[in-house]
Amino acid sequence: GLNESVTVLYSANTNVGTASAEATFAGDANHDGSSDLTTFDITKADSATVISCSASETYTGSAIGPCTAIVTGVGGLSESVIVDYADNTSVGTASAEATFAGDANHNGSSDTESFEVTPATSITVISCSASETYTSSAIEPCTATVTGAGGLNESVTVLYSANTNVGT
Repeated sequence: GLNESVTVLYSANTNVGTASAEATFAGDANHDGSSDLTTFDITKADSATVISCSASETYTGSAIGPCTAIVTGVGGLSESVIVDYADNTSVGTASAEATFAGDANHNGSSDTESFEVTPATSITVISCSASETYTSSAIEPCTATVTGAGGLNESVTVLYSANTNVGT
């Protein structure tokens, strides 16, 4: 009728690989001692990579990198991961990708997200002389320049109206 629990002692059971378990019964007045040893495999745990991005960013003329990525997993895995971007220099949909290759105890993981690069504002400035003398021809004394993000700085066409007779 002997049937009792004994303490199991483990070794190499905290990381991926082969671990062992050993249990020993010292014996009692009616039974000799005995023991058993077995091994088991510890396999890699999954990880989770998550990218966080703002929904949209305004065009700047430079590469836009508004995302962050974190990989997490059992055993305290929590670290930043580098984010790689595509199509993030012009207006439109840009993408972000982050990959964790894995480590000794965790499988790799990755995530992708997208965000919009929206148009930047521009400023158009017209410069004109304060007054001109009537000539009977159309008078066009103005210049215009538009400036904005990314080095935008160019002349633009000025459209006129009521510029042939005396008045505004």
